[in-house]
Amino acid sequence: MDIETKQSTWTIIDGMNGVTIYPDDTSILEAIEDHGLDGIYSIEVENGWAARYTMPEFLDCTEWIGVFQDEEPAISTIEDMYSDYIASVYCTET
Repeated sequence: MDIETKQSTWTIIDGMNGVTIYPDDTSILEAIEDHGLDGIYSIEVENGWAARYTMPEFLDCTEWIGVFQDEEPAISTIEDMYSDYIASVYCTET
């Protein structure tokens, strides 16, 4: 698994489905439609960095995690969030 980072203008939607962030290549209307119109508490737009895990040669990836002022906190946060999962998948007991 690789970590992908992106500096962007993010649409941040907080609602009944949790908090989801969308990069600038997704319009606010597309983000609202994806998140679900019912139960939206707030919509914000913020500039900064986010990170996600991707799997080379696969279409799967995690949700974006962010928004941070610098790239390094985005990387360290996603590493911390998925550290147990990564260890269980890629490490074997001897």
